[in-house]
Amino acid sequence: SSDPNIVRPPATVFIPAGATDVDFAIPTSAVAVATRVIIETGTDIDGYRAPQTWLTVTPLGSPPPPPSLSSLTLSSSTALSGSTVTGTLRLTSPAPAGGAVVRLQGSMEGQVIVPQSVTIPAGSISATFTTTPAPETPFSRWVFIQGSYGTSGGLQARILEIDPAPGPATLLAMGPASQDLIGGNSGRASVALVIPAPAGGGTVSLTTDNPSVIHVPASVTIPAGNSATSFTIGTSPVSGLPTGGNVFASAGGVTKSIFVNVSADPNAPPLLQSMTITPTSVRGGTNATGTVFLSAPAPAGGISVTLATSNANVARAPGIVSVPGGQTSASFTITTFAVGNNTLVTITAFFDTTTSANLTVTAGAPPPSPTPPASPTPPSSPTPTPGLGAPSLISPAVDARFAPGTNITFDWSNVAGATSYTIQIDDQDSFSSPLILNQTVTPSQLSTSTLPTLRMWWRVRANNGGSSGPWSAVRRFEIRN
Repeated sequence: SSDPNIVRPPATVFIPAGATDVDFAIPTSAVAVATRVIIETGTDIDGYRAPQTWLTVTPLGSPPPPPSLSSLTLSSSTALSGSTVTGTLRLTSPAPAGGAVVRLQGSMEGQVIVPQSVTIPAGSISATFTTTPAPETPFSRWVFIQGSYGTSGGLQARILEIDPAPGPATLLAMGPASQDLIGGNSGRASVALVIPAPAGGGTVSLTTDNPSVIHVPASVTIPAGNSATSFTIGTSPVSGLPTGGNVFASAGGVTKSIFVNVSADPNAPPLLQSMTITPTSVRGGTNATGTVFLSAPAPAGGISVTLATSNANVARAPGIVSVPGGQTSASFTITTFAVGNNTLVTITAFFDTTTSANLTVTAGAPPPSPTPPASPTPPSSPTPTPGLGAPSLISPAVDARFAPGTNITFDWSNVAGATSYTIQIDDQDSFSSPLILNQTVTPSQLSTSTLPTLRMWWRVRANNGGSSGPWSAVRRFEIRN
């Protein structure tokens, strides 16, 4: 107070959490003449320099002062972008003839949201006004709305909080700008919205321009009330020079992107890259040559690539082809048989990846070949019976892995005319004696849980009496801790 002998406001007032104002009483003393006393207010935030107000104290029995603005209230202290609130202006006494014109001020980012003035009709002590729709805002803002009328301290104000209106999720940012990943490993990226996600969450769509190497979910949802979240970027193993691609995020018509660089793992074994067959078409009974290629030289000890054929009655490949250590390729012979019609056969190679090539076996008599000298047939290898085909292996899959003690079921296709089947399992793809398992069974299936903890290979052939058909393709599997 500029004169505490006359006007004595409290030294402080407390505004409760969540409120914007509070009322308080101001004691006064009797005066002989009308006296105007200035009251200073403020907080430590504004350095105790809020706008001044004043109070005019008149002698007892003086005529009432002219009307002045005594209060300005709002129907709500908060409003969403695009909405309005109602304000009420009240005078200390009825408005004079011609009405009382109350001037108003209040703007947000330069946009006025209150009328320039409101007239309280003559004889009335109050009037209302409506704010204009609040501007769009990505975060909460506060507007100081002030009204003034009269000379006896007629200055009143309120604060209106403008909050973002819920709406469709709109993308603000995506990061980091780029990532370097080793093929086969994963990373994480983040997306952020302009405003917190509405009820039900905000959906951000994700895509990539290199889906064969970079893998992202189709979309990610930011929970309601949150502005950001992260997602996983997966990659496939690669070889050779680094590759990569862009990951795109879209929401609310806005698209952002980051670049992901994917490099080969310097410590990874080489990948099975491709396979060729030369020539690609041969007459039945003529051999062809297949070649498998690796992405890098094979390590010491070499690499064994498993081979399979789609029709063993027309063309057969060895069950395994080994790429020697330090080499990037190895060739193998494909044996074909006479056919009545041109037949397409697919040869497939398995290692850490799968690759295939096609061979066309044509009808017609094969070129003559020298007759090899007769040799006795070992007792352990009965003469193949014409018409018995090679079984197709069903399970376990190539390079399947099992824990010790697992009951493994070996399953293969039925062969027409077969009365039994012989299954062999060994720790060498050449199936040298002694074998780990050499058993003849009647059904086209065998289950066992007693195999050792090793990497092993298995194959099957069909039997009919004392004769047997050709061996199936060879598959590798492993039992380890």
